[in-house]
Amino acid sequence: MNNIESLSEKKIYFISDGDLDGIMARIVSQFYLDHTAKVIYYNEYDRALPDFDFNVAKASDLVIFTDITPPNLKFYERIHEHTPVFIFDHHQSGFDILGKHRHYEFDVTRCGAKIFYDWLTKGIRLNRVLDEMVYLANTYDLWLDTHPDWKRAKSLHNSMPCYINWKKVFAVGVSDTEKHLAFIDAQLMKATHVDQFYFSQKELAGIKNQENKELKAYKDIKKSMHIRKDNQNNSYIFFESKSKMGIVASRLMKEYGDKLKYIVMYSSFNEDNLKISLRSRNDNFNTTIISEKYGGGGHINASSFKFENREDLDKLKSGKMHLI
Repeated sequence: MNNIESLSEKKIYFISDGDLDGIMARIVSQFYLDHTAKVIYYNEYDRALPDFDFNVAKASDLVIFTDITPPNLKFYERIHEHTPVFIFDHHQSGFDILGKHRHYEFDVTRCGAKIFYDWLTKGIRLNRVLDEMVYLANTYDLWLDTHPDWKRAKSLHNSMPCYINWKKVFAVGVSDTEKHLAFIDAQLMKATHVDQFYFSQKELAGIKNQENKELKAYKDIKKSMHIRKDNQNNSYIFFESKSKMGIVASRLMKEYGDKLKYIVMYSSFNEDNLKISLRSRNDNFNTTIISEKYGGGGHINASSFKFENREDLDKLKSGKMHLI
């Protein structure tokens, strides 16, 4: 019996991140599991999982986490008391807390969707289109920007926004679980009906639009960013922007090279946001030294945390406070 067959007829609560990695894990699940199992999905950017439904978890046969983990041991144990928990993730900070538990597939060399996909499809014939989508998502999420297929991987990511109903997002709000439904449906349609992955005309137009936005964001950030030294004499850049922070940060890290240890970013898209994102390059600096200090986590070169109050955020933005 393969892993897909073992999940047949099961009631599954499926939790994944709201980024490309997490959404791709959901696409994999919908393609292989939705026709035989009863799956309830929850996508969430906030790693604290504020809308996690413990009642749904208790009523399920198993709970699956991909590209995200229960935020702490107490959270995990509350689920595991009633329901088995399977985790497919590549974030070191989550593994440090929960790695000793059963059913934890961990690998820093693969994104969460790839780890889940490899486990789920072991021993079966692969779908060529879905296999390429997972490959591209893995290339993008691991930020393999020197890889020959980096441009296609980045284009897959940049095709996501063209499917979002932005009028609805701004008018009434849309959950992370709902936001990418049209993108998911479009990719499932490809996996079901064609033999080779491609970008549609709608997606190509959306990709071009995102590339133009990236260039504008880069120019705007270069004008407004601040180069600072922290209390350990490390040079870092602080900037805030409404979009394209990750791709701009990567470009800045390349430009400044060894002159820069890390980048601190704040998204001003939502005025109530208290989240800080961190980036570094290669072995230049371990960003989790900062993020874990403030209760967050992630990867060596990409992590994040949330301030507990607005006062500390304002101090950081003004340069009156450093993170270390």
